Amino acid sequence: MKKVTAKVLFLGAFLESGGASFMWPINTILIHNYLHQSLAVAGTVLFFNSFFNFLGDYVGGQLFDHIGGHKTVIISTTISLGALIGLIFNHGWPAYPIFLTILGFGVGSSYTVINSYASQINHINKYNIFTGIYVSSKFGSIIGTALCGTLASINMTLVFVAYFISLGLFFILGIFWYNGDSGFINNTRQKIYLTKFKFQSGITLIVLFISLIWIVNSQ
Repeated sequence: MKKVTAKVLFLGAFLESGGASFMWPINTILIHNYLHQSLAVAGTVLFFNSFFNFLGDYVGGQLFDHIGGHKTVIISTTISLGALIGLIFNHGWPAYPIFLTILGFGVGSSYTVINSYASQINHINKYNIFTGIYVSSKFGSIIGTALCGTLASINMTLVFVAYFISLGLFFILGIFWYNGDSGFINNTRQKIYLTKFKFQSGITLIVLFISLIWIVNSQ
């Protein structure tokens, strides 16, 4: 099987983030102004979206270790596309928060595949790979955010259609270019890794600081 390259990871990060940025600027506005819910309710909806995104990150990593990146990206992206189809045809209340929560889980799981593949590419400096993924995702966010307002002003449904197209392209990318053998870890190697792994104080502090910064940023 062919190996996954850094370029397809960059493109995947661009499509994932670009698609998500079609929606995240309008979530609170849609819930409050269009669905006539309070800002407290809007915050609660976004909390569940973020929580299941986090849960998807974890589950995606577990699936990557056990069944490989190719199957994981197909399963997780299928979940995301299914949620988006639901949002296209019904983004009223309470369908919107339900589909948004499912979408958060699917997107979180599929994005983990990108980072997992990146950690296993050895012929390129890993700092450059992760920097490239970060830049690609931010570039996608810029484009998606710029187009979001225009699409929403025409018809809110177009926002979900644009997200669906972006994830659909990522799904095709995953089928044909995320099927490398670098996503598989044999059982022996996996058991050794899981046995030796433990949090170190430096890693714990980094996780704590990032969590605090993100909590403040989310407000």
